Amino acid sequence: MKKKFSIILLVIFLAIVGYAYASYQDLLPEEIPDLPKEKLEELVKKTPSLDSFQENAGDQLEVLSSRAKEVGGYAQDTFKLGIKEDDSQPVHEKAIEYGQYVYCKQVVETYENNQAN
Repeated sequence: MKKKFSIILLVIFLAIVGYAYASYQDLLPEEIPDLPKEKLEELVKKTPSLDSFQENAGDQLEVLSSRAKEVGGYAQDTFKLGIKEDDSQPVHEKAIEYGQYVYCKQVVETYENNQAN
């Protein structure tokens, strides 16, 4: 927490020092220039209206939803093929067997290490 606070203070301090230096060197403008009205009108004319986006939005959403369903189906099929569960044995019994396996494996490794020495 102290580290974050000190970093924030350092950033603020550096920003103030940079602003003071730029002001001292007369690098800052006296006033903010305005955007010419002619350019603003040209930009408004060039930007597409929301109406055209709204007209195409429904079609695009239909296409996206159908593709999402298709991809979801492929993913589901892939996971079903990759993961096969054995429902004949409860999960807690599988966990106990795995614990026994890990324990036995460790005992064998310890025995082998002792025999090698």
